[in-house]
Amino acid sequence: MIVTLVFYGFWIEFQAYYLGVMKNLNSPETKAYMLNKISRTYNFTELLNWTNQQLNWSDENFVRYSNPQQILDQGKGRCEEFAIVYVSACLALGYEARIVLARQFYLGPLHAFHMWAEVKWNGVWTQTDPSPTSFWNDTSRYKSWNWGPRAILVVSAFEDNRIEDVSARYR
Repeated sequence: MIVTLVFYGFWIEFQAYYLGVMKNLNSPETKAYMLNKISRTYNFTELLNWTNQQLNWSDENFVRYSNPQQILDQGKGRCEEFAIVYVSACLALGYEARIVLARQFYLGPLHAFHMWAEVKWNGVWTQTDPSPTSFWNDTSRYKSWNWGPRAILVVSAFEDNRIEDVSARYR
């Protein structure tokens, strides 16, 4: 019972945080900044390359930002920063896009997570991972979250004012 309460409280904080991130990405100010930064029209697959040209993957310790302007100014990130910049660029160009967060627990505190994006294409949310690492660009990885029998996996998609549990699609 105590583990469940800790898990639930921790998850509520993450939900509020990423709803706030999406609210910022959908703001007129952020969209205007991104349109100015992008400077031309891209399709959503070309935006993957654009994102990877703007950021460098970093395993070192650095300040983690959730604002695309700060991320682009810093010029580096991990999966979370890549997803935020990519989704922000998609939204600025008028594509429906959202951040997706997979959180894996071992009956208690957070053990691991990964973030990517989904873009709506022909009415269907399509997995799109802007992370430049070969580890995460293996699409079979998202269908095989085999992290052990005691693991709890929660995959959530965040839109402006909305959270959708998409765990079943990634099992």
